[in-house]
Amino acid sequence: MDSTIEGCHANTVSYVSYRSKELIRVPVDYNVEGVFTTNFNDLCKLLNGLTEGKLLSGKAWKAMLKYDSEGNGICIENSNGIACSQIEFIGYGFMVYFNQESGLCYGNLQNEELLLSNEGGIWNFFRKEAREEIEGLFTYPMDTKMIRINKKNIWNALNIKLEPEQIEYVLEAKSSIAMCLAYKNYQAFAEMEGDRVVGLLVLDINKKKEHYYISIVQIDRRYQGRGYGKIMMEWAVEYLKKQGAKELEIGVSRFNIAAQKLYQSVGFDIKSVYEDGITMHAVL
Repeated sequence: MDSTIEGCHANTVSYVSYRSKELIRVPVDYNVEGVFTTNFNDLCKLLNGLTEGKLLSGKAWKAMLKYDSEGNGICIENSNGIACSQIEFIGYGFMVYFNQESGLCYGNLQNEELLLSNEGGIWNFFRKEAREEIEGLFTYPMDTKMIRINKKNIWNALNIKLEPEQIEYVLEAKSSIAMCLAYKNYQAFAEMEGDRVVGLLVLDINKKKEHYYISIVQIDRRYQGRGYGKIMMEWAVEYLKKQGAKELEIGVSRFNIAAQKLYQSVGFDIKSVYEDGITMHAVL
């Protein structure tokens, strides 16, 4: 990284945000200790070194990539399966993202603080939105598993987003998980691709009453159309069978054709048709 030098010598002017809504020009015209200036070429070198594990020993990397229940590590955090680290100084930002298993890495250099917006209780900003889109482009079924909602995956599960036209068909993720906390017969599972949450499954189980029901099926909009829904449904059917279910029913909107096709692909048939809904049935 021979173009990275000590001091603030950027050829751009920095901007800081005021109340997260407006940017104010803040030129740095004085000496600052502990600050370095870099460029995109050096950032690429660092990204490759981080992703290929060239900078530290295996033992050191294991310590660096060890996270607590909220995804925080020594100086790197886990953001939905991507290791990320960031440094910011008066508007200037240096962010790196990488995954040593998949080889995916990308970075971000900026000269202005992020403007934030809160929509429906979710904070949105450029870096987060860009990260989500990049994750979606490089995520396909390879190491898929179903894990009970826990401290490590709940925050990403809460942020599962559906396409706008799907919202009318299913309870959104936050309400679905809250329902599981309120009623002991509901169980919530996150569908994981490696360390990344791609979907949410809620099952309604009461063994005494021999009640087994698939209540919520959600695949994040970024990962739809890649087979995750079928993987989730096949797992749910097998799991409920092991719990004692001999037959299953699931409700679906008459107008949610994609969901109907998914359920039919794992053995469900139409049982009853109502004005707005359909009940589908499967014998195990």
